[in-house]
Amino acid sequence: MGSPTQQCIVYPLLPPTLPENSVYTSCYCEENIYLLGQALLADPASFGLSARWEAYAVFISNEHKSVALWRQKAGQDLIIWDYHVVLIVRPAPHEQDTSAGISSQQSEVYQLRSWVYDFDTLLPVPCLAQDYMSKTVPYAFLEDPRLGINKRFVRIVPIQLYLDHFASDRSHMIKPPLVPSGENEGSGETDHVAATLYYAPPPSYAPLCGARAREKGISHNLMNSFVSMKASRTDDPISVDPDMIDPTIYGEVMDCKTFLTWLDVAH
Repeated sequence: MGSPTQQCIVYPLLPPTLPENSVYTSCYCEENIYLLGQALLADPASFGLSARWEAYAVFISNEHKSVALWRQKAGQDLIIWDYHVVLIVRPAPHEQDTSAGISSQQSEVYQLRSWVYDFDTLLPVPCLAQDYMSKTVPYAFLEDPRLGINKRFVRIVPIQLYLDHFASDRSHMIKPPLVPSGENEGSGETDHVAATLYYAPPPSYAPLCGARAREKGISHNLMNSFVSMKASRTDDPISVDPDMIDPTIYGEVMDCKTFLTWLDVAH
């Protein structure tokens, strides 16, 4: 009689827990992710953010400030954002898949996989990175400017670096002031009622500013230091000249193909 065949059941290891009552403000994804990262790092043990995980703020954009994403609350079929921000946890490089035997005939293998936290998605939060990418960016390598689909890039910023250096006074969300009204034309007076109208209502809490940004007197660096995809963008990261990288721009820029490899979900 031959020995019984061993069966192997593979499960993804559960990611850090999403904190209850996470702060969310529509159209302020960079702040939502900042506060999520802050909450996770403030009490990593409670949420399961152990040394086996690395956490990153990930900006999705391009030089046109026009990226197509699917399965978003703001547009189920397709929405064009100027940029979007999510938090990703991925296995630390030294971590290996672990397994625990159940019996001589069956074992369970827990695999470490990357997970995405996106408050604006219609998908579960967190979501396996492989599922998130296949549903949110189903045409990752498609470019068609006629449809508003331009090549996407991501900026990957270690979460602690993000918390230290990010600053936003929300000025990028303020609508331009109205031109002088007809009756006041010539007097130089403007309609101040609409002087501080926002494209979307801002959060009720004070603008965010990391400790290092505050030390440098920086109140707003969202666009130039994080959303921008121009600096350090290259098809061959090894060829980047360190002397050409602006020290006020944080993280690493990748195209979708490189990003999928980084996530370890490339096929």
